[in-house]
Amino acid sequence: MERYAKIRTIGKGSYGYAVLVKEKSSGQLYVMKVIDVAKMDRQQKEDALNEIHVLRALHHPFIITYVESFLDKRCLCIVMEHAEGGDLYTCLTRLNARHEQPTEKQVMEWFVQLCLALKYVHDHKVLHRDLKSQNVFLTAKGEVKLGDFGISRVLQSTYDCASTIIGTPYYLSPEMCQEKPYNQKSDIWSLGCLLYEMMTLRHAFVAKSLKALVVKILEGRFDPTPAYFSPQLSGLLVELLAKDPTRRPSIKRILDKDFLRAQFPLLLGSKASISFTSASGLERHSTKSSTETSEDQKTANDQSVQPSPGDEPPDVLEDTGTLQGDAVLSAGKEALICQVVGQVPGIHRENSMADMAESLRYYLEGLMGLEKLLKACEEREISAFEGENERICVQIQLLLQLEAFAFAN
Repeated sequence: MERYAKIRTIGKGSYGYAVLVKEKSSGQLYVMKVIDVAKMDRQQKEDALNEIHVLRALHHPFIITYVESFLDKRCLCIVMEHAEGGDLYTCLTRLNARHEQPTEKQVMEWFVQLCLALKYVHDHKVLHRDLKSQNVFLTAKGEVKLGDFGISRVLQSTYDCASTIIGTPYYLSPEMCQEKPYNQKSDIWSLGCLLYEMMTLRHAFVAKSLKALVVKILEGRFDPTPAYFSPQLSGLLVELLAKDPTRRPSIKRILDKDFLRAQFPLLLGSKASISFTSASGLERHSTKSSTETSEDQKTANDQSVQPSPGDEPPDVLEDTGTLQGDAVLSAGKEALICQVVGQVPGIHRENSMADMAESLRYYLEGLMGLEKLLKACEEREISAFEGENERICVQIQLLLQLEAFAFAN
C-alpha cells in the first residue's frame, strides 16, 4: 500500500470501496479495489479471489488490465488499469440529461469492441455473469474496457452450464429467472440488454418490483428502438433478446455478421497495437519473447479452427477448437491429475480440474494463511516459497498448473 498515494474514492460497496490511486515511483494512475475480507463468508472470499484469478489470466486490449494484488491488514487490495473515461452507464446518463441520442456509428463502435472482449472471455471458457453498463469502462479516447469479473465463472467445457442465480436484475436472462442451468448464451442476453440501453438510453425491461421485472423478462417484450437505427442493428437486437437461449447467436456468429465486420478496419486504424486475425479474433502486439510469441500464435491458430455455420446445430454452442488443444495436452493433464490426487487429501480423480484447484487453494490457505498464499501465487517463483516445507512448495506448484489447465481447457 505504501507504493500508492490515494487520490479519491470513486465507488463504494457492501464490503469495500474502489479508489483512484497514483503509483509514487511512476506517477501512473490505477484503480484499487479495497475489499474487507474479514467481514466476508467463505463464498464471498471466493468471489473476491475469483476476480484476481480471472483478471490475471485475461490479456486483451478491450479488457481492464490486472496489475497486482496484496493484503493490507485485513483488506484484499486489487490494483488494475484506470479507464479515464469513466463507465458507460455514466456516459449514457449524461447523454440522456442533455437530451442527446448516441449515433449508430458510436453504438456500433462500442458494441463491436464489447463483442471482441466477450469473445475472448468466452474462448477462455469464462462466463462474465454481470454484463451491465456500470461494468463497461471507457478510455480517454472512448474505447471500451470490459471489467468487474468478481462473479464470473470458469466453465470446464464449451457445453458446461452454471446454475447460481447471480448478476444485476435488469440484465438477468430468462433462464436465470427460471433458475435453469445457463451458459454463454446468458451473457449474450445481457449483451442484448446492453445494446438496447446504448440505442435507447434506458433499460429494455423495467418494473416497480423484482417479481414484476421477472415477469417482463420472461415475456420478452420490449419497446421498439428509435427508427433511425438500421434494420441490421435492430434485427440483431431481436436475436440477442430471444427468450429461448438456443435461438440466440453465439458471440462468434455475432461477429461474423457482415455489417459488424465492416467495423474492424475502423478499429484497426484507431488502435495501432492490435490486428485482426480472423472474422472474430483479435491479436495484441506486444514485447513478449519469441518463445512466448510462438506459444501465443499456436493458441491463436488452435482457436481459429472453427466449425462452419452449417455444422452447428441450433440448440448448442459451437466448439471453439479446444478439443484439439485437449488432445495435445492430454498426457500432461493426466500426469498432473495423478500428482494432485497423490499429494492432496480429499481430491479424487473424478473431480474437475477447477474443483481440484479450488480444493487445493483452500487446503493451502488453511496451512499458510491467505496473505502468504496470495504472495506465492503472484510471484510464481520458488523464491517466494522460502520458509515453507518441500511438500507445500510442490503443492503450490501443482495449484498453479491446475489453474493454468482450468483456464486453458
